[in-house]
Amino acid sequence: MKASAFNYARATSVSNALELLHAHGDRAKVLSGGQSLMPAMNLRLISPELIVDIGELTELRGIAVTGHGVRIGALTRHVDLARSGEIAAHAPLLAEAIAHVAHPAIRNRGTLGGSLAHADPASELPACMLVLNATIIVRGQTGERRIAAQDFFTGIYETALSPEELLVAVELPARPENSVHFFHEFARRHGDYAILGLAAQAIVEGGALADLRLAFFAVGDRPVLAKAARKLVGVALTPAVVADACAALAKNSIRTTISRRRRRCAGIWQSAAGSLCGNTSRPPRPRCRGIGLTAHVQISLEVNGERVDAHVLPRLNLADFLREHLQLTGTHVGCEHGGLRRLHGARQRRYRPRLPDAGGADAEMPPLRPSRDCPTPARSPTCRLRFATATRCSADFARRAC
Repeated sequence: MKASAFNYARATSVSNALELLHAHGDRAKVLSGGQSLMPAMNLRLISPELIVDIGELTELRGIAVTGHGVRIGALTRHVDLARSGEIAAHAPLLAEAIAHVAHPAIRNRGTLGGSLAHADPASELPACMLVLNATIIVRGQTGERRIAAQDFFTGIYETALSPEELLVAVELPARPENSVHFFHEFARRHGDYAILGLAAQAIVEGGALADLRLAFFAVGDRPVLAKAARKLVGVALTPAVVADACAALAKNSIRTTISRRRRRCAGIWQSAAGSLCGNTSRPPRPRCRGIGLTAHVQISLEVNGERVDAHVLPRLNLADFLREHLQLTGTHVGCEHGGLRRLHGARQRRYRPRLPDAGGADAEMPPLRPSRDCPTPARSPTCRLRFATATRCSADFARRAC
């Protein structure tokens, strides 16, 4: 579908953007990265009369380390957060969570402020803001407001931001000494919407937790800061203590009524407690159709004449593997994720790659199939698959042969 008719205005400054928002109120929407707004408009979920584009406001970009912590501009892109040395040093939880946000194409355009203002309950960044005790700064024509992250998110896609205000920055307090963090999410495939997830940060002193902030996401209409985490502060983390806190968590913090999701919350909670205290136990792996959703499988590929062995998630697409794991960023697929086969557990299809050193001529590519000397993918998660790309330096896949 296509979006309904709307007017467009490119703001020249923050003051100009605020004037436009004040004049049109809730009939206007702010465009920053557009990775959530544009799909919603194309699906006619929202039909604003005016789009205010703030993408060129450089004053809202950047990461600055201050004496009190880190200040991040609202238009700072996800990819900039992932590559920032300041974020890695002062907010490593945020740096780890960014890698789970959608796919590279989304991270290249999406912004921190846009993600927080969108307030998707399955998003990773709002939960990180709760854990990091962030302060969200919004500006209107009457001045600035500083809102604690815990008070900013009010419901599904709802925030304390008024239609005439603009989110301009986020401030993170200085990272405490001896702090450790934990982040994990369950998803059908890396980059998909989270089924559930957990972000946590703790201060470890003398083998015990002196402070603990823990937030679940994708379990309610907003990220949930678990009050049951207090039971683990200042005490020896025996199995009985962890089990007691887990029971309190399931009763008071998790708002889902799905028993399977509650069980996974309990499992990831126990893994977080062990990890924060130095235990290297791995997060639980849910099972589906005999293959773990987060269990890795071993594959073998021939790319540009070289053999590549890797361990990947079962539902990873070939295009994503080439672009993200092998950094062949020239890979392009006409129908993207819906058309290209998965590396494991999908029926075979035939594609027509375009060879850059063949004058742009189309050439047939052999269908992608498992090797003859291994069992079927459904029975063995370690089945080796062999593929051929037949390209030189960038796997440039074009249209799928029908």
